[in-house]
Amino acid sequence: MAVPDAPDLPRRFAIASALARLVFGLAGYGLILFVSPQAHQLRALYAQPAALGPMVARGLAAILLAGLAAWCVTRRWLARRGAGRLARPGRTLAGYVGLLWAGLLAAEILQAYSGVWLAGLARRLAAPGGGMRIPPALFAALLSAMAAAALELLCAWAALRVALWRSRTAGGAAPAYTADHAAAIAAASLLVWQWLIVLGLVPFLGIGLLERQSSLAAYALGYWALPAALAALALAVNRRHVPRALGGADAPRAVAHGSLSFWLAQAAGIGLVALALMNVDSAGIQAFSRSPAAPWIRLLAYAALQSLSCALCARLLYGRRGGAAPAAAA
Repeated sequence: MAVPDAPDLPRRFAIASALARLVFGLAGYGLILFVSPQAHQLRALYAQPAALGPMVARGLAAILLAGLAAWCVTRRWLARRGAGRLARPGRTLAGYVGLLWAGLLAAEILQAYSGVWLAGLARRLAAPGGGMRIPPALFAALLSAMAAAALELLCAWAALRVALWRSRTAGGAAPAYTADHAAAIAAASLLVWQWLIVLGLVPFLGIGLLERQSSLAAYALGYWALPAALAALALAVNRRHVPRALGGADAPRAVAHGSLSFWLAQAAGIGLVALALMNVDSAGIQAFSRSPAAPWIRLLAYAALQSLSCALCARLLYGRRGGAAPAAAA
């Protein structure tokens, strides 16, 4: 078996991780839709675009997160050892995939039990004197989405660390980490949050992103293509504002950049909505909501907030460092 060059090894592990997560997801949905006692009803449910759109978006987020974690861990592990090759990369990769599947299975079981606990916690907090001011279903969905992201990341990270534990390097130049890598990782992190949080909470927020009778093409555009387009915009902004000379910055800072950009955009959007509610009467708000241009105005406003957040967070996390050429992380 040919040993890959240094730049290809993190990418090989990332692709394998994404494919392994895809196979795991397809197997899980296959059991649910064809083997479970409610298979007939569930097939009828997921045949509807209103259920299929969010399901595919969650799956895409999980696949992207698995690949992102594998690339970051592999590159960082090799860079710390000053090497770009593994003595037996195929064996390490096979071990990683097996461990990843085992971890994902354990995570699915844990989420099944934790979902019941989260629903009960939300009901208790929503009771009189509980102190919670948001709907229980929204609270439970938000915590569930964040827990799912944390478990996906933990599974990929732990499985790869264990698989690499007894691996030996085989020379080669350590893989570089450039400003383009940092920009792409930040945009991918933002896209994961977009798919998991925003689209996952749309049914609870009553935003009316799409009508339930909309076609599959409309859901593909709203749930799959539009978030990807916003991530491409974030990538362009990041490439402009992330400095070419990164100093000692590594992938965790890029993940923080994307995550902070996402949450800052959400906070700014909530603030603008609250400001509008305080200064515009209900008749004006209803007239705007009925306007055919309203969805486009909201989309453009969100894209502007996201771009501004990406630029501000790049300045916050990377400062004013700059340079003519990208530099590898130490």
